[in-house]
Amino acid sequence: MLKNKYKVIGVMSGTSLDGIDLICVTFNFENGCVFQIHEFETVGYDDVWENKLKNLVHLSVDELKVVDDSYTEYLAQTINNFG
Repeated sequence: MLKNKYKVIGVMSGTSLDGIDLICVTFNFENGCVFQIHEFETVGYDDVWENKLKNLVHLSVDELKVVDDSYTEYLAQTINNFG
């Protein structure tokens, strides 16, 4: 079933390592495309995460998998705390 209105949370982390960018926005497609931004925030990395992310290129595949799992949990916590 298609809806005319969607409320979504967008998440992005880029290569600058400044943090995780989050936005909560509603898209309404009833008369074209209209959007309303409810909230946005950049959550900065602490020193531990910044160092982990900076040094990913030096890790083995198995080590990368461990960091990937930890980072996924970190993102989930950050999203749950947003708003």
